Amino acid sequence: MLTMNEIISPISLDEFLSFHRGQKHLLLPGDKQRFTSLFSWDDLNRVLFTNRFEYPRLRLIKNGEVIDSSMYLDQVADKRGGKYHKVSSAKLLQQLNVGKAMHILSIQEFSPALTDMCSKIGQQMNCDAEMTIHIGLKQSHGFDLHWDSHDVFVLQLQGRKHWRLFGFTEENPFRKGPSKKGGEPSDVIWEGDLREGDVLYIPRGYWHEVHAYDEPCMHISLGLYNPKLVDYFHWLTNLMYEFSYFRQDLPLFKNDPSEVEIEVMKQEISKLITRQTYKAYLDQFITEKKQNKFTFPNL
Repeated sequence: MLTMNEIISPISLDEFLSFHRGQKHLLLPGDKQRFTSLFSWDDLNRVLFTNRFEYPRLRLIKNGEVIDSSMYLDQVADKRGGKYHKVSSAKLLQQLNVGKAMHILSIQEFSPALTDMCSKIGQQMNCDAEMTIHIGLKQSHGFDLHWDSHDVFVLQLQGRKHWRLFGFTEENPFRKGPSKKGGEPSDVIWEGDLREGDVLYIPRGYWHEVHAYDEPCMHISLGLYNPKLVDYFHWLTNLMYEFSYFRQDLPLFKNDPSEVEIEVMKQEISKLITRQTYKAYLDQFITEKKQNKFTFPNL
């Protein structure tokens, strides 16, 4: 199990937070054996054989297009007639052999070691930490040029991948999913290969694209999902139900509020935006991440 300090070594956590997080990419070359015990090809084979998958938990992508799940999943019936999907090894191999890239979301849920690693990193960084694994067997290209709405640490486990980074085009960007967004940049600010043991940090909103060589390769994307200011305000809206002022009906026959009404509204809202409520939201966020644990047979 790796800690955040080990992932970003040889730089310190303070240096990373001060000069890189949310600001610029960071390449950290590592020893080839660095991730050999983290997740192996045998681990991948076990996950694919022993689990039921539904799209989009497991998905294949090529040149920005998501492949129909029937091309690699078989629908089977259990002994009671219930339907579920299993990965077809023959279909999957056929797809990967023609240059499709495979992604498995939340791969940490299939590995106690990775689960523990995400939990510890999430507690240390006060965020949600999740892992997606990316696999290719032949020369492949998954998603087109895009950016993610969370910070990413790329851990190169096997083989090589070629990366191109383009930087930011928007301040504090946010959206869901890896779909493309307008305004793609054209100037590359860094380009190079990640090899086994290397780490690449990509801040949220940083445009990037990746290509795999004609060889087996595998990397983990460790995503850090940080609470946003807008999340705090969403949390405040639930708090508003406790106050009669915010529970009042809006006037049905009046669509032009006075300046006085708007000012009163601002004042009432400002009463909720305090250091105490801000801290309460952050405490709740952190506590919720620690609560979802099972301790059987202990109660």
